[in-house]
Amino acid sequence: MNKLLFLFFFPTLSFAQIDSTDIIVKQMMEKQKIVGLTLAVIKNGQPIVNKGYGLANVEHNVPVTSETAIRIGSVSKQFLATAIIKLLQDGKLSIEDPVHKYFPDAPETWRPITIKNLMSHTAGLKSEGSAYDNFKIQPDSNIIKSAYKEPLVFRPSEKYQYSNLGYFMLADIIKQVSGKPWQDYVQETLFIPAGMNNTYANDFYKIIPNRADGYWHKKDTLLNATASFALRPSGGFISTSTDMIKWEKTMREKQIILKNENWEKLWQPFIKTTDKIDSKHHYGFGWVIDEYNGHKLIYHSGANSGFRCVISRFVNDDFSIIILTNTDEADPKVIANTLADYYFRQAEQTVVANAKNNIVTGAEQTEKYIPYLKNKRVAVLANPTTIIGKKHLVDSLILRGINITKVFGPEHGFRGKAVNGELVTDEKDPSTGIKIISLYGKKRKPSTDDLKDVDIVIFDIQDVGCRFYTYINVLRDVMEACAENNKEVLILDRPNPNGYLIDGPVLDMKLKSGIGQFPIPIAHGMTIAEFAQMINGEQWLPNQLRCKLKIIPVKNYDHNLEYTLPVNPSPNLNTPQSIMLYPSTCLFEGTFLNHGRGTYFPFTMIGSPSLKDKFSFSFSPTGIKGMSETPLYKNETCYGIDLRQYDINQLRKSKRINLQWMIDLYKAFPEKEKFFDRTQSNQMGNIDFLAGVYEFRNQITNGQTIEQIQNSWEPKLSEYKVMRKKYLLYE
Repeated sequence: MNKLLFLFFFPTLSFAQIDSTDIIVKQMMEKQKIVGLTLAVIKNGQPIVNKGYGLANVEHNVPVTSETAIRIGSVSKQFLATAIIKLLQDGKLSIEDPVHKYFPDAPETWRPITIKNLMSHTAGLKSEGSAYDNFKIQPDSNIIKSAYKEPLVFRPSEKYQYSNLGYFMLADIIKQVSGKPWQDYVQETLFIPAGMNNTYANDFYKIIPNRADGYWHKKDTLLNATASFALRPSGGFISTSTDMIKWEKTMREKQIILKNENWEKLWQPFIKTTDKIDSKHHYGFGWVIDEYNGHKLIYHSGANSGFRCVISRFVNDDFSIIILTNTDEADPKVIANTLADYYFRQAEQTVVANAKNNIVTGAEQTEKYIPYLKNKRVAVLANPTTIIGKKHLVDSLILRGINITKVFGPEHGFRGKAVNGELVTDEKDPSTGIKIISLYGKKRKPSTDDLKDVDIVIFDIQDVGCRFYTYINVLRDVMEACAENNKEVLILDRPNPNGYLIDGPVLDMKLKSGIGQFPIPIAHGMTIAEFAQMINGEQWLPNQLRCKLKIIPVKNYDHNLEYTLPVNPSPNLNTPQSIMLYPSTCLFEGTFLNHGRGTYFPFTMIGSPSLKDKFSFSFSPTGIKGMSETPLYKNETCYGIDLRQYDINQLRKSKRINLQWMIDLYKAFPEKEKFFDRTQSNQMGNIDFLAGVYEFRNQITNGQTIEQIQNSWEPKLSEYKVMRKKYLLYE
């Protein structure tokens, strides 16, 4: 590709505006002459990047997006392997079955070959049969039969040699056992349950939405890649980064399609793939099992004419990278490893930064509370943020011999599977067998019966310091129940990532609601333990009740220290940026604007279809299971502002909620009477409840300045700050 075309693709980078991921990707694309690329980066089950770079079609200048459909080549093998394990789970076959059971006319030398040999490339078959022609449409059985006359490369199970032919045979077995074409069986049993609505068996003639074209270079000349007419099961699927995120989520959570133990079968090292004695490079079933710089890596790459892809899963780090490209010269695995290096360095720097401050959470100070819990019946109010290191507190306490009688789950549930606002039912924890009682369903506080077999309740949940974040309501409810039943509450405190911020109107108690229970400002500037002391001290429990508290404070913490959360506090606060913007951008829940719901970047982008002529930035909300399934403006293009690269230090320096975004977007909105009108959509919240005062709505519509609005919060805001000081554990 010539320099001029690359200048068109990659304008001069502004390091102030483009994050390091963009810089790395664009530099690697230029180095590898990649025309278009789509990237997904997933951490702790949540995408932190999902975007396209370059062009899907050069001739028509069509950009790559997260919805661009790209041929994934041999990444497809994991789908066929999963389908075989699904048939195993359903009792339809055994992976120990000899292939002669399904190919009775196969040569005698094939008798030792089993299904698991096909899955692991240990059958001794050549890569393809002699009839293989990637540009000729013919039944796969022709290719399989053409291999009958060819000698095996080695005796089955003896060695490893990558073989597409083995996966042709697996596809034929799927067809024989299920009675359906292999592509239909995979679609029905894998893609549909996983919600992968834009993943298909590749068909050269079929109209596939947003399909990318493939390219290659002859020296410096860019050419269209040779079209592959034939559909081959070894590399037969086309997908998008958004759909591959859904597949990664399905594999990570192991809740559908396969049982947990059957998922694990795919990733068990079956055979070494090199002759090096010290090699850690193995093949499982449809996956390569490896190690990269000390991190366990499960991956698979894929190649078709004009396309190169990879999915890399750093399983012990709960971190995955998916790269799909439309260029022959691409080496996406090199890009994935380069990005992994960057993200691992970032993670190490976060740990170092927290360690530099020497911040130690209450839960991590086990020596201060484990002895206190001995011989007590313990209940735990917990969610996924309730951790010690990488282990859940409940799991850790059980290993230490603590008697956990039950777990209470707040909004989103104990393991964090429920979407925002969704009622959560009682259940048993599949990992421990412990009864889980939901406090975000039929009841909002533990009953007397719930506490009969409890001596002490542990409260350990990460908060983000906002009035409308419901965990402080749960805290009050648990304290009330324990006070009524003479039970103690042990609070294992955690830093407030927005602890520096005390701002917003103090709640008018006439507007008390589920997202505003206390006369405090939007950003209250306290940790959970400090807030618990305020609940007691301000007599916010009924009948002048006081709850007996035992607190393990955070060590070496003050409210101005930066703290990056090790676990997302809830599904829609899935990036550090979203957490820090939340006090400002959550107010947009009360407007006729989408604030990133239905994208993987909630609270960091805001827009509406009505703003098309006002802003160039755009995004399209979709239904995302576990985050937002029916967002405002679902499947419509919204135009507005992108805050993903906004400098958070500006907020930290100002120590104020940002009102400018609300003012600017209201001014730009063409139908102003609809801006705060809840009758426009059931996805809109009530701006009065969110702001906590009636006048905020009118202040925006009447064009008041930021200073005028902030002045209206006084003197109550200053009075709150004085009151707050009585309960502080940290400076």
